[in-house]
Parts: sequence; C-alpha cells; structure tokens
Amino acid sequence: MLSASGLPAKHQNAKGPEMGLLLFTVFTATFNRADLLARVYESLCAQSCRNFEWLIVDDGSTDDTQSVVEALKQHSPFPIRYV
Repeated sequence: MLSASGLPAKHQNAKGPEMGLLLFTVFTATFNRADLLARVYESLCAQSCRNFEWLIVDDGSTDDTQSVVEALKQHSPFPIRYV
C-alpha cells in the first residue's frame, strides 16, 4: 500500500543520513566477491542522489566479504545492510 508520499507505507519513515526519505534500494548479490565490493561502493559514493540504501545479500561467501562490508559501513554516507 502506498502512502500519500507515493512510497510504500512501511518505508515512509525510513531515512538515510542527512538525506530525508529513502527513495530506493541498490541490491547486490555476492558470493566470494570481496575484492569487487570496493568498486561498487566507490561508484555508489560518486552518485549525486544519496537517497538510497545498499542491500548486500551474501550467498555464503567463504572469503572476507563480511569484514569488507563491515569496514565500508563505518564510513558510508548512505545506509548499508548486509544479509
């Protein structure tokens, strides 16, 4: 169900840092690609619109994907969720 703002009701109060409402989710599926996540992160940081969250879904990586994501989360100008 959409709210008056046009966003799904469950997201109408979701906020990004200093940016107001979250407009969309950037979805990245990953499996043992820790070495490529920094490239995606840099690309997202270069965007002029930051009203988004980055959702990273890991399919059981055995490399250091989780620690890379945790490090990126420490300084990110946008929300990062890792599942």
